[in-house]
Amino acid sequence: MFEHIHFKKQDIVFPITNRNAENTMPLYFENSDDFINLVRDTHSHDFLIDGSLLSCTHFPVSAYAQKNLFYIQGFNILDTKKNYYTRRKNYDSYLLCITYEGTGILEYDGKTYTLKPGQAFLMDCREEHFYKTAATHWKHADLHFLGSFTQDIFAELKENIIITWDIQGTLQKSLEELIYIYDSVMPYRDFILSNRLETLLISILEESNSYHRNLKGIPENLVTLLHYIDLHYNEHLSLDFLSEFSGINKYHLIRLFKKYLGYTPKEYILQLQLKNAQQFLKTTTLPANKIAAMVGMESENYFSHFFKSRTGMSPGQFRKSNQ
Repeated sequence: MFEHIHFKKQDIVFPITNRNAENTMPLYFENSDDFINLVRDTHSHDFLIDGSLLSCTHFPVSAYAQKNLFYIQGFNILDTKKNYYTRRKNYDSYLLCITYEGTGILEYDGKTYTLKPGQAFLMDCREEHFYKTAATHWKHADLHFLGSFTQDIFAELKENIIITWDIQGTLQKSLEELIYIYDSVMPYRDFILSNRLETLLISILEESNSYHRNLKGIPENLVTLLHYIDLHYNEHLSLDFLSEFSGINKYHLIRLFKKYLGYTPKEYILQLQLKNAQQFLKTTTLPANKIAAMVGMESENYFSHFFKSRTGMSPGQFRKSNQ
């Protein structure tokens, strides 16, 4: 695993704790930045590092990436001895931790978990947590990350704290590709890294129990209704009509739309109308009043007002900017 990564290896002979870190860290690390993602603030949490450590080069994260992208704060592989532990909270990071050998213990959100090889956990480090070696050693990888939409993705993954992790499977391969990029210097590195990290998180979501449960729970008549709307979005489709067509109570239909599509039925139709109006403006010379009628808007004035409120441009300005 991780054959192409340039790790720095450190054997921790004298255990590092939050009480002696200032004196012991220089024994192992020429530059304290090499340790920053394990011990960012020795006063905010309690820890004991004992065993061996493989760490990647710590590249500073650009201000743009911190504001707009997903980014890695640090990646380490630790083979810890029996006394290893970390206890902290209010740590501005999310953690994906994968067990490769041995056993660990996690206490998080009022529950205790045993972490065996082939298992991982995902958590918000701002919440109080504690993890440690359960027996004689625990070999695990720690991926600390953050990003502009991390909290939204984590909200969907929160009920799946423990993740099944096939060490020879696709998640592991995606992780190794991600860390190879993190360890490399290349054009557009921040963007590529953000994309791969997001892809890894989405892959974890797609393999979660909640995803498969929700996938099985999508009503077939809702899918049929969506196909109908895609073909008839420019007609007058009232909520009562959609309810009658699908056989779904209209209040329950609103809940289903919000759950699976993120919109109410009315907003979903408006989004389709906007998308198709933009396409007509880009690819035809039809006047705005014709396009308004084609997408189902009641008048050219309403269409122009709606279009500008959603895009910040009038239909004419949009067409000109996309010629």
